[in-house]
Amino acid sequence: MVLSSKQKARRRMHYEKKKRLYGLLFCLPWLIGFIYFFLLSFGEAVLYSLSNVTFTSDGINLTFIGIKNYVQAFTTNADFLQRLTESISAMIYQLPMILIFSVCLSLILNMKFKGRILVRGIFFLPVIIASGVVMTVINGDAMSSSMMGSSNSSVLFQGIEFGNLLLRMGVPEQVANMLMNAVNNIFSLVWRSGVQTLLLVSGLQSVPTDVYEAAQIEGATAWEIFWKITFPLISPILVLTAFYTMVDLATDSSNSMAALILDTSRKSQLSDSSMYSLIWCVVVLLISGILYLICRKHIHYMDERG
Repeated sequence: MVLSSKQKARRRMHYEKKKRLYGLLFCLPWLIGFIYFFLLSFGEAVLYSLSNVTFTSDGINLTFIGIKNYVQAFTTNADFLQRLTESISAMIYQLPMILIFSVCLSLILNMKFKGRILVRGIFFLPVIIASGVVMTVINGDAMSSSMMGSSNSSVLFQGIEFGNLLLRMGVPEQVANMLMNAVNNIFSLVWRSGVQTLLLVSGLQSVPTDVYEAAQIEGATAWEIFWKITFPLISPILVLTAFYTMVDLATDSSNSMAALILDTSRKSQLSDSSMYSLIWCVVVLLISGILYLICRKHIHYMDERG
């Protein structure tokens, strides 16, 4: 049976409608979750941040005060400004360190050697067991044993000595403090690199081997292959990893702003916790926008290679 052009067009339209319907059905759980768990909560947070929230026998009482809470936060609340500055500066130096370490580690794990699957599992292990309590114990915050105390003291001493060495070399104090914090927190930075490493390993494995073979035939060095082939082709995964890392750092309980939000929330200070959450959300979005503007011109996709 030969179909006419009109019948083919109708079947094609019917098929396209079915595909759109299937797409909507698959997206429906996410849409319901987005509306119920995020959108409604976001609206309540905005309302609480613009109100004076008090608890009565009848429930929560809201008194609308406008942007007074925001004005007080930026003009009279020195603790908030200090925590906001600390959180932003911590993200600025932790983000590139995690990315650089993840790239180096993914290059090693992508090599062919015996037991590499086991090694990949070991580096992904922190993602499985790294709950808040586990991280607290590992960092030594909840342990009082002499062994753990001496270990922490040793790391702190080395960080102080490193900072003094930088100052004697003429490094500005602010830069020296940032580098010293990085040395003191090197374990936690390494601990946070599990997901990033796996994402980058998957990106490395997606690069066609014939591209590497052609480059080697042309006499390209390993350094040239990395910067001319590997780095451009994994740039989309690298940007995704950067955004994931930034959100992970921003929402971590060790972050100063996240700790402030949790602390005010536990104290039932709904106005302050909602206001701090919205301000921190806007700051993270602004940093994300700046990061996107910086990275978008350097993203190369597979079909763009010549």
